[in-house]
Amino acid sequence: MAELQEIFNNREIAVGIWVILAVAISVFTKPVRQFLKSVLPILFSRKFVVFLYCVFKLFWISDLRVICNRVLGYFITKRHNLLGLVCGVTIICKNNRKG
Repeated sequence: MAELQEIFNNREIAVGIWVILAVAISVFTKPVRQFLKSVLPILFSRKFVVFLYCVFKLFWISDLRVICNRVLGYFITKRHNLLGLVCGVTIICKNNRKG
């Protein structure tokens, strides 16, 4: 508990406990179960997983650009940076698509 209190204050811990309790209790109600049965197949569908993969790759590419800019000491204009990110995500998504 001491390690947890080093990261979060008491109010945040209390809110977290109440949210966990509310979620645990609501999972056993019928409307929430029906909602989860309809939402979970969407969240784990192939198209959604590929979309999330592309979004995470976008953040990875943007982090890589920031690191390169700082390490190498040169700056890319915002327009070129955005264009590079869009091209990178387009290439990633095209490579993941079958056919």
